[in-house]
Amino acid sequence: MRNVLKFLNSISLLPFTKRYRHTGRLPCKVCVVGALGVVGRHLATYMKMNSEVLNLTLYDIEHTDGLREDISHIDYNPWVFAYKDEKDLHKAVGCSEFVIVACGCHKEEGVDDCKLFEVNAPIVLKVMEAIMETNQKQPFVHIITEPINSLVPLSAFALQKYDQYDERKLSGSTSIDLMRARLMYAEFLRLDPYKVQLPVIGGRSEKTIIPLLSIREPSENMVKEDRQKLVQRLRMGDDDVMNAKCGEASAQLSVTVAAQRFCYSIIEAIRRKMVKEVAFIPCKTIHENIEFFSTRFLMDDNGVKEVYPLPNIDGEEQALLEIAIKELEADTKMAKDYYSKYEESKGKKEDCYEGEKIAGKEKQKTGREEKKGGKEKKKK
Repeated sequence: MRNVLKFLNSISLLPFTKRYRHTGRLPCKVCVVGALGVVGRHLATYMKMNSEVLNLTLYDIEHTDGLREDISHIDYNPWVFAYKDEKDLHKAVGCSEFVIVACGCHKEEGVDDCKLFEVNAPIVLKVMEAIMETNQKQPFVHIITEPINSLVPLSAFALQKYDQYDERKLSGSTSIDLMRARLMYAEFLRLDPYKVQLPVIGGRSEKTIIPLLSIREPSENMVKEDRQKLVQRLRMGDDDVMNAKCGEASAQLSVTVAAQRFCYSIIEAIRRKMVKEVAFIPCKTIHENIEFFSTRFLMDDNGVKEVYPLPNIDGEEQALLEIAIKELEADTKMAKDYYSKYEESKGKKEDCYEGEKIAGKEKQKTGREEKKGGKEKKKK
């Protein structure tokens, strides 16, 4: 494994270092896993259009050469590479500074978060293992695959097995909720969305999305009924989009734009800028019973530098927070139980493989002894 890492480190970045020597910047490698999906495909395009990205890698289980050829014609800096099939996953994520995980199935009508987790969990686990097996230092990992509330904890449990694990560089996308909240509050006030601020904390599911209306800007008067309508509309955002699409797909384009903004923030942080952001991250400072929470933080090139404490929230928000904490506890437990079973089954497979190897060696040994005995008998 050490030789593989040396090889990857020696070949991956040299051409780009030479090409951009005059810029004074080191090459930044970004990898989009799940590049053929709607979100992945559009995110890959956004990454190609970022002048700070000098090496863009696309990965999916199907043919990615067409996508690579298409977006490589966009006249921005990044060199674009494409990988496909499970066997190329390690090559795709190797030597990355930033891995965007947008693989797996999207939410559809009739599929709840538990079912979606069962489908996407094994896919995400393979990606996490590949990332750590091919990088001497953990890259930034941003998860867009749903359900965020349980896949981020699952990813953390998988990454913790490795010495280079750095929880400061793991995050899950909740940017869509911030974008919707700003838009919905702006519509209520009949203002430009960029002239309002409405922080959102908690998680990425209906019962864990908490808009902090008590610290909204501008702080215009809202009657209780209007406030409740806004909270409900924000929480039902995914369902509203799905219903409008006749249950065939969840929000994709708006999710992409929101995720792109956060991804650009990570790239700025990698370039040694201090960035304020919100995402679902490993966080034990909010409440003693939860390990992961979507909250505000300060980020630099080492990841999350400082998690901001919760502001003084009002009674209604406190009630929403208490419900969210119970939901997040359950989501983390589901991830923990799944990972325990995954490790157990993995251990059994390894034991079985070792047993087969020993049995094979014994069989070969017996065969040689029988052959030797037959020769001696023939001589006599």
